[in-house]
Amino acid sequence: MATEEKTSLSVAEMRPARKLEEIAASIRARQTNIAENIIGIGYDLIEAKAMLKHGEFGRWLADNFSMTQQTAGNYMRVAERFGGKLKNVFQFQYTTLVELAKLPPAEIENFTAQNPNAATLSVRKLRGVIQQWQQAKQPATDTKIIAVETLAAIDAP
Repeated sequence: MATEEKTSLSVAEMRPARKLEEIAASIRARQTNIAENIIGIGYDLIEAKAMLKHGEFGRWLADNFSMTQQTAGNYMRVAERFGGKLKNVFQFQYTTLVELAKLPPAEIENFTAQNPNAATLSVRKLRGVIQQWQQAKQPATDTKIIAVETLAAIDAP
């Protein structure tokens, strides 16, 4: 009986040894491409949807991709919100971009400036941070009521 030779190589055996800095640079470059592709796909979907009659977009998606209308909507929203508008957009992952795209356009830049670690958060944690940030922006309704009651008391005869 002949001995079997090992025919598959591990990733480590296929590539020459690299330094951690080189690996990190490679990952960052790939992340940039991901964000560019997400935005590009979003623009392509916006263009295609504009060419189709009402109600045809979902069918077109089903015929051409394994993509739901919700996913397509996420891509389009990301393209509309971030295409050329947000500094350092390429540091964000797809799920982070989708969550940030839910914010009003005028608030995205402020949120990312005030939360520089947003790119590193899990989606669950990011949602919590966004919720806290939005609540912090809301004026306290109790203060308004007290202020109105105080003004009413001052104006009273």
